[in-house]
Amino acid sequence: SIAFSDAWLYKNGIYLDGTDAGMHIKADDYFTFSKIEFMGAITSSKYKKELIDALGSTVDGNYESSNFSATINPHFYTTARPQGFYELRFALKKIRAAKARPALLSTANIVSNAMMAEALLQASFIDKKYSKKANSLLQRLKKPTSFEGSAFYISAMLAGYDSLWEIKFLEQADTVMKQALNKFYKNGVWYEDAAHKKEADLSDTHFISAVSKMVSNLQKLNRYKHSIYVNPLKQTMAKLSPAIDAKSCEAASLIMATHFMSKSPSSGKD
Repeated sequence: SIAFSDAWLYKNGIYLDGTDAGMHIKADDYFTFSKIEFMGAITSSKYKKELIDALGSTVDGNYESSNFSATINPHFYTTARPQGFYELRFALKKIRAAKARPALLSTANIVSNAMMAEALLQASFIDKKYSKKANSLLQRLKKPTSFEGSAFYISAMLAGYDSLWEIKFLEQADTVMKQALNKFYKNGVWYEDAAHKKEADLSDTHFISAVSKMVSNLQKLNRYKHSIYVNPLKQTMAKLSPAIDAKSCEAASLIMATHFMSKSPSSGKD
């Protein structure tokens, strides 16, 4: 949640990296629970059955710990909080409080902050206070140097333009897209490196693939800037079509992006 991210990662107007590579596994262990810990907390509740029903397969383990055993990151499959939810939360907080809390780094990842800016903009439809924070975060994002960073940076700037109607965000997106095309793109193919030796992966991982973001970015900029991005968009789609068919199970976000592209009008705001 935003409140949790703010309490854990938000410092001086930006979201810091959780831990370095060596500490990452400890962070995972801190935030998830072993089956023994989790089921012990549930067993003590008089609403054990209701909680287990609401958790579904989560109780079997839905995360991998540092020692490669299945751990639990609680997720409920019901629209309403089940009976016993707050007692379970209290019990799990006590378990977590007894663990060593991993230290934060002083660095800030562009991709994470770009995604957080988009999340804040979405949350602003519920509470306007998030709009101001999103605006501030967008202005603090550093210019990206990688393909992945460029894809998520552009997406965040376009989301800022869509929500806040400030032309500077569209201009930033336009500038970085032109840089990305010059650096990471050639003849319909996106590359992870400027030397064009490694093609960008189409598969989604724990978040949307950078290629999917770029397709959506090109689609939006094609509407906003009209003909400037027509050829890169067409060439990208021509190259991606066979790959999408081959990796349909791993590239769901890319399939969605191309589907919406076919349904979208070719022009938009001036």
